[in-house]
Formats: sequence, structure tokens, C-alpha cells
Amino acid sequence: MNALSTLRSIPSNDSDPLLVTLSRGQLATLLRDELARAFEEFAPKNGPKLLTQDELAAALKVSTRTVFTMRTEGCPQVFVGESPRFEFAEVVSWLRARKESK
Repeated sequence: MNALSTLRSIPSNDSDPLLVTLSRGQLATLLRDELARAFEEFAPKNGPKLLTQDELAAALKVSTRTVFTMRTEGCPQVFVGESPRFEFAEVVSWLRARKESK
């Protein structure tokens, strides 16, 4: 039984103070496990992966210069700081729409 499950198994009344003694190792384990659970709970599950310009070029099998030209022509992008990022599905949709309009 880990430290957190031990703490959770202690019956408590919200008005009663609870004093618990943990070793440093138990406290570290408790904090690590709770932080990991919290990060897992709030992390995006299936969100879009944002690609860098180099990753997009590799995925499309074109040069980074071509990706730069696409950016000047309106390729969908988002910025993380000052760096452009690309959602692959959005870029492919944009490319298909451009092809159909020509």
C-alpha cells in the first residue's frame, strides 16, 4: 500500500485535525504520484500535433523553402512564441482547397 492510499484509508471528519508522519521518501513518492496523476488528467488526450517548418517539409516531402513560400501564400499556421507551427491536417486541407480553386 502506498502512502497516498494509506492516507485515503484513514477515516476523517473535516473538523478533526489529522497529523501524519511521512518519511522523505514517502513524501517524495506521494508528491510525484499526485503530480503525475494531475498532469495526466489535464493533458490533452488526442489534440493536434503541431509541426515545425522542418517537420512539415519532411512530412510533405518538400523543401523548407517551399514551406516558407506556402506560408507567404496563406498556409494556416499558429505561432508558439515567434516560431510558426503547423497542424498537418489543416495544411493538407488548405493545399487541396488551393488545387480545387485553380
